[in-house]
Formats: sequence, structure tokens, C-alpha cells
Amino acid sequence: MRALLVLLIFGLSYGFLSAVSEEYEVQVGKRELPVVINQLGGPFPDERVQSYVRQVGMSLAKSAPRKLPYQFYVANSPAINAFALPGGPVVITRGLLANLKSESELAAVLAHELGHINARHHAKFLERQLGLSLAIGIGSVIAGDSKIGQIALQAGQIGAQLLALKYSREQEIEADRLAIDYMRASGYDPHGLIRVFETLKSMERSSPPEWLSTHPLTQNRIKIATQYISQQPPSGQFISDSEEFQRVRSIILRSFGGRF
Repeated sequence: MRALLVLLIFGLSYGFLSAVSEEYEVQVGKRELPVVINQLGGPFPDERVQSYVRQVGMSLAKSAPRKLPYQFYVANSPAINAFALPGGPVVITRGLLANLKSESELAAVLAHELGHINARHHAKFLERQLGLSLAIGIGSVIAGDSKIGQIALQAGQIGAQLLALKYSREQEIEADRLAIDYMRASGYDPHGLIRVFETLKSMERSSPPEWLSTHPLTQNRIKIATQYISQQPPSGQFISDSEEFQRVRSIILRSFGGRF
């Protein structure tokens, strides 16, 4: 009977926490952002770079349906990575920025991360973790097992797990499609996303970018994104690159001391 009761509590807990509130998402993102940026060497120390990336990001965020307190930052890490946190923060490393060749490629990276936020991929992870934590916590009271209670406390430590969160194939495809939609709506050439994929794919064997550890890149995913773009081919004046992007990239490249 005790085992059946614990299973019942698990089910009720998942149902009770089936929808993490937007306010909670924002709180988690706000709390974890400074910790994550510090882990990546702090913010890149050039306001021109930060301001430019913020400007590109906010232009894309206007096309996103969820109206959140979006923030965009460049972290001073040579690692090739970008990620989003719940509730709005998006971070790109100087390592990834140095490997991008155009403004549309930067827009593609930021738009993809906005896609994860707007599809609530982080929120769904939080819902699972909170549901599990609550279920184990209540179950420990019934079972009288202090070790289970300790596991519940560990399940609440979600910051590091969010940073290392691995998306499913379906989630990546969804974020790709949303990125293409946001780029089109913001006037960017969506082919920038394919160019980013090609760059990262070429690096996969020699020195796999950290971005690929959390954002698996398959040939099928590239094919699906290409087909999605072809359904509504870009027409008119789409932004591919800008002089400001090249100036900012020059600043980034100089930070590598000519060794890049």
C-alpha cells in the first residue's frame, strides 16, 4: 500500500506542476545568469560589442510571440558556444562570435536560442524537475527515508543542469524553424542559419564546438531547415551582413592576440 501511495503522489505531483509560471521562468533566468556568465570568463569587456549584439538580439525578439525581459550578452570565453536561460537571457561566447562571418549568421544563432525560449523547452525541463522533486519529497515523508529527502533537495539544484541541458531532435528542429520565422520577420536572410550549420559541421571532427554537445547537429536537421527556408524563399531586401558586424568581429579577433 505504501508503494502504491508513493506512485500516486508522483502522478499527482506531475499534474500539479504541469505548467511552470512565466514569472518563475524569469526568476530562474535572472538568478542563474550572473553565475553562468562568470563561469564563462565574465562579460566580454567591450561595450561596443555588447551593445551591438544586444541590438541585433532585440530586433529579433520583437518578432517573438512571448513578451519577456530578453537580454543578450557576449561572454568572454574562447569556447564555441551559445545558450539561453529560462525567461529571456541569451548568451553567446566570443569564441563562437569569432567564427561567424556575417550579421545574418549572428542573427541565426540568437534567433535559434530565442526559439528554445519561446517553445518553452527550458520550462518543460523545469516542470519535470519540480514535479520529480515534489513527488520524492512527499514520498520521503511517507516512506520515512531521509536519503530520498536528500535526493529531492539535489533535484532542486537546477542551474548547472540548465547550462548542460541537451535538447531532443524534435526540440532542435522546432527551434530552427522558429529561428527562420524570426529572421524573416526581422528582415534577415534565413540562409544565415544554414551557413552557421556548415561552419560548425566542418569543425565537428577536428575540434567539436561545445555548442554541439547541447545542440546536436545532424545532416537531417540541416536538410529540414533548408527545406523549410525553400518553402518561402527570401525575397526583397534581406540583411546578410553589415559593416558594423565586421568591425565588431575585428574587435573579437584582436582579443585572441592574432592566434585565432
